[in-house]
Amino acid sequence: MPRSLSQHPQAEVDGMWIEFPHPEGAAKKRVPLVFVKHHRSHWWLKRIGGPRTEPELKAQLDTLWFAGDPRFLGVVAVPAGDGASPRRLHFLYQPSAFDRTAAHRLETDATPADRERARRAGARFPEPAPTWR
Repeated sequence: MPRSLSQHPQAEVDGMWIEFPHPEGAAKKRVPLVFVKHHRSHWWLKRIGGPRTEPELKAQLDTLWFAGDPRFLGVVAVPAGDGASPRRLHFLYQPSAFDRTAAHRLETDATPADRERARRAGARFPEPAPTWR
C-alpha cells in the first residue's frame, strides 16, 4: 500500500497517510486515510517513515488488514506472528465523517446505503437538506 509522512494532495488534512483501494473497485482509484490523531501511532510512524527508514521496518507493513470504508472510517491492523490474528489496530477516519463543521468531501460515488453503513459505524454527517416540490 502506498504510504508516506508527507502531505497527500487528495487528503482532507495533512499528516502521515496510507492509501487504500477504493471500495467500489474503480480502476486504480485509491483513497488516502490520514492518521489524524497520533495517540498510540508511534509504532506506525516508525514503519511508514521516510527514505531513511530501515527496510525491515517498512516490510512489516507489506501486509495490512483493513475493515471499513476508506471514504469514511475504518480500522487498520497488521497480522500477528501467527498470521491469523490482527495486532496493532489503529482507528483511521476522514475528518469530515466526524466533524459536522468540517468541509465535507462530496463522495459522488457513495450511495445512500454506503453513507448509512458509515453512520451506523459512528460517522456523523450533516443531514441532507429536504427537497421541496
